[in-house]
Amino acid sequence: SPMIMSGTHALTLALFGILRPGDTFLSIAGDLYDTLYDVIYGKNIGSLADFNISFDKIDLKNGAFDEENIIKTIEKTRPKMVFIQRSRGYSWRDALSIDAISDIIRKIRQKNKDIIVAVDNCYGEFIDYLEPTNVGADLIVGPAYPSHWSEVVALSPADAKIVIPFSSKVQQVATCPRLFMLNAPAQSEEGMLAELVAASFHKDATHVIFLTHRPGDACADKGGAMAALKNRLALDGYKTTALPADADLTAVKGALKKGTFNLLATDASDADTQQRLQSLTVALRQTLPAGTQLALLGYDSWLDRAAGNSALREGLYAADSYVATTAFYYPYTRAAMAFEADYKKWFGADFLAVSPRMAPLGYDTALAFVSGLTSYGRAYGTQRQALPLLQSDLRFAKQSEHGGYVNQSAWLIHYKPDKTIDKIAKTR
Repeated sequence: SPMIMSGTHALTLALFGILRPGDTFLSIAGDLYDTLYDVIYGKNIGSLADFNISFDKIDLKNGAFDEENIIKTIEKTRPKMVFIQRSRGYSWRDALSIDAISDIIRKIRQKNKDIIVAVDNCYGEFIDYLEPTNVGADLIVGPAYPSHWSEVVALSPADAKIVIPFSSKVQQVATCPRLFMLNAPAQSEEGMLAELVAASFHKDATHVIFLTHRPGDACADKGGAMAALKNRLALDGYKTTALPADADLTAVKGALKKGTFNLLATDASDADTQQRLQSLTVALRQTLPAGTQLALLGYDSWLDRAAGNSALREGLYAADSYVATTAFYYPYTRAAMAFEADYKKWFGADFLAVSPRMAPLGYDTALAFVSGLTSYGRAYGTQRQALPLLQSDLRFAKQSEHGGYVNQSAWLIHYKPDKTIDKIAKTR
């Protein structure tokens, strides 16, 4: 899930999801990871201890489960959960085998069939023919690594939908028809940007000025996006002009086409480029001849910087900016304000300052799939959800006859000089 930020977070969710005030959970493989110390023992921070949930442990004996002590403790304290950390973690011991886990779970069940057995399965995924849940564990907590998605699909029910948060971690979407990728791969995003610009600006009324760095320049982090845009506009017959990235006001002014709409584009998204081009565009707009227009094309990282910098935010408006992005969170809608208020009530904190915002992404994903599966059942794939989402459009397209689905959501966020904002989606 995109809402789960780490292994510690996942384990914490599992513990708080099952345990209730007055419960005890027992680790039968010694101490848990150091990062869970505050989760278990912390004072006045919302820890398990704060909720009167007790923790006990039984150390391994010569690298194996201390069966006699485990059974006696279970009979005496009747814990709600038995917890097993399969890997060695930070201890000098061997990882626990699936046979050892199977044997101790069987003996525990003989004494208490209702006890919940949870296994921290980190580093234990797919290293044996069986997983802990195949030998009696009720719950396993662990990551799905880049190479695991095919196995996850193979082990899941035939009609399950598998949602992947981040595209950088998987290539199997090309061959697994039940995978849904939330974030498109970089190459797909670059193509989506080119399509979006071509669909939003009429070729007979638009002139694009490309500011391009020298080959190999480290600043040109959007070189792929620029190349895709150039190729698409060339195929469609747009009027374009190429200038060096450091072109000054005089050079750019000389390249403007009079009596038409000019769009200034760059192959870099860094802060210096953003600030320089916003200032350059604002200065040029003040001297435009009648009938000539100028706007700036930017990237999603510009939105993140502007969110915490009023000068950059004002610059977006003044430069008549169009910012390409696959996720846009606007906190001033009624739905967004209500969600933020609920989030603060639940967690006592603001959203994490990352992009995309994790909490709205989790909300949007759940809403899209619940509404989609409710409406279309097993056939849910490319259909759009009827309900409005907070941040992400989640518009899926099938990659191939035998492949899965990739989110094609993309917008141009238009920051107008009159201080209004438009969201422009691809229409063709």
